[in-house]
Amino acid sequence: MQNWWKNYPWRMIQTNFREIDMENIEAESYVKSLKDFDATVALINVGGLLASYKTKVEDHTKSSFLHGSSLKTIMDTCHREGIRVLARMDFSKASEEVFIHHPDWAYRRPDGHIVNYNGYVHMCISGDFLQKKSLEIMKEVLKTLPIDGVFFNMGGFKTRDYSYNYHGICHCENCKRRFKEFSGLELPDKENMDDPVFRTYKAFQEKLVGETNRRLYRMIKSIRPDTLIGGLDFMRTETKTEYGSKDAPWNYGSASVARGGSSVEGSPLITNAAVDFIGFRYRHNSVGKERMELRFCQDIANFCGLDYYIMGPLEGHMDRSSYPVVKKAFAYMKRNEKTYQDMRMYKNVLVVRNGGNDQLTEESKGWIKALTESHIPFGEVGPNVIKEETDLSAFKAVIIPCLEKVPAPLAAKLDAFVSQGGTLILSGANNYYDSLYNKYETIPYASMQRTGIRKIVDDQISGMLRIRENDRKELPSLADTDVLYFGEDYAFCDYPQSAAKHLSFIPPHTYGPPELCYPREETEDPGYVVYSYGKGKVIYITWNIGKRFHMDGYLSLFYLMKDILTQSAGLESVEDSPFTPMVEVTLGTSEDGERMMVHLVNGTGCFGGSVYAPVPVYGIKLRVPSSSRPSSIVDIESGESIDFSYSDGYVHLEVDRVEMLRALEIRF
Repeated sequence: MQNWWKNYPWRMIQTNFREIDMENIEAESYVKSLKDFDATVALINVGGLLASYKTKVEDHTKSSFLHGSSLKTIMDTCHREGIRVLARMDFSKASEEVFIHHPDWAYRRPDGHIVNYNGYVHMCISGDFLQKKSLEIMKEVLKTLPIDGVFFNMGGFKTRDYSYNYHGICHCENCKRRFKEFSGLELPDKENMDDPVFRTYKAFQEKLVGETNRRLYRMIKSIRPDTLIGGLDFMRTETKTEYGSKDAPWNYGSASVARGGSSVEGSPLITNAAVDFIGFRYRHNSVGKERMELRFCQDIANFCGLDYYIMGPLEGHMDRSSYPVVKKAFAYMKRNEKTYQDMRMYKNVLVVRNGGNDQLTEESKGWIKALTESHIPFGEVGPNVIKEETDLSAFKAVIIPCLEKVPAPLAAKLDAFVSQGGTLILSGANNYYDSLYNKYETIPYASMQRTGIRKIVDDQISGMLRIRENDRKELPSLADTDVLYFGEDYAFCDYPQSAAKHLSFIPPHTYGPPELCYPREETEDPGYVVYSYGKGKVIYITWNIGKRFHMDGYLSLFYLMKDILTQSAGLESVEDSPFTPMVEVTLGTSEDGERMMVHLVNGTGCFGGSVYAPVPVYGIKLRVPSSSRPSSIVDIESGESIDFSYSDGYVHLEVDRVEMLRALEIRF
């Protein structure tokens, strides 16, 4: 069936088989364990660095443990029980034996050495293992195994190993030759955006990855048009942790990924793997049921396909502590499949975020946090999702957090959005680059009258921003302070006279000893600037406000962001009266417009870096925008009717209690 994944009840489990699992795996028992979890999709290791089937392709290393049920038997048994199967393929590495026969396929550090990690050598995308052998292997898989889809793991240019050791830009002969043909230049030695050669190298990387993927996708579709392809028909990412990570706790990871699935028309299916384990070094230790439940509730509330990732088969796993909440989430979605069918996110704000789905910048995370905790419905996409045909008219505002690469078509698209009445919010002390990573000398939006960039600095620590009297009207939440901190990053720009400047810049001053701690001067450089353009406006924040809020958490920055969103940009919260920022609220609408859904996810269990069971929250009063009066509102689990009133385009209701997840259906 063509496009079988459209509106499919997606409940996927990735059992990441180790080689020893194939020694005695039994198909009936394996599939029964999936059925016990109400899974509808299985993601199974198939090939690439190690073949889990009896491959006949030369230089495709076959597992020596293939004594249990074959992959074909396992897949046939899944199909008999109504479970779709995706093949997990990983071409990022190959065995030492393959390397010995083809040393030119390997990634090479700048010193010429390979990266050999536990007997598997890193391959380079420029070499023939990915350029040719991957296609040969995929043809065999498509013709011999009854897969429904394919997911490619660890694609592109990889510079780190599983221990996160950095090995540098690949300097294999294939990369040297290809980059020379692309640019006429020698490879750069270091990753440095101030180096024009490295910026050219980034454009080269993107071109080669795109061409390689498209060739692989075309080949797959030519053989099996009904095959679901990761990176084309669906985007899969992960919500995970890593032992020893210095990143601040990010409790909105699942919600952020899920929102990307339905934020603009034409977005591919999004699935978000809730990773069971703590990290690479502790793959058999679960992060715990409380954290897992929060992840699944965020996925549900943001209309994402459920996805669970575990090492090895479900049976015999050493840490089963998350199993109850996985089963609970999957069973919930099974009971309510029809209710969630054809639902899409309701949003009037779009965040065009920098970084991949699971590698968001701190600036993006800060805006996601501020919007969530202000209870303003919003969507998220990466910049590549916005095409010429993308309709932005449904959004009142678009937020661009520290986005550096701005191709001319994207800038023109956003200028048109502003001209037609939208609000564009930009933040971050950053340079701007075109599609080939050439640096712009002015901010590349006509709506900002090509504001000139004087310099971007990161040495302004102890500098402050003064709230002036003419700023007070737009910043009502900051009535009791005259100054704000902004960190060390700042963009000094030349502004047109028509731009309205807000907040004034107090340069860094001495901060010790105490007797010398006072500012000496104040300049006209702003904290943020507002431009009028056509029927709309642009709000430009000259520093990394999102990063500072995400990293530090100080509420003065939250109040500033909330005031800019609600006062300057005129955006609306769904609060009918204030309630705790620790409850996430999302709205959804059906494609036919006959239903809406309201979800509330209780995040009160998040405490420092830990996630505990949440504390119940009572008496949440909501104001939901609606063009017509509903006929009823019901709790989708209990069937209980919810009292409401309707006036002036808003549905007013009160949710009496939220424990972990509460879901309501508004019917018209």
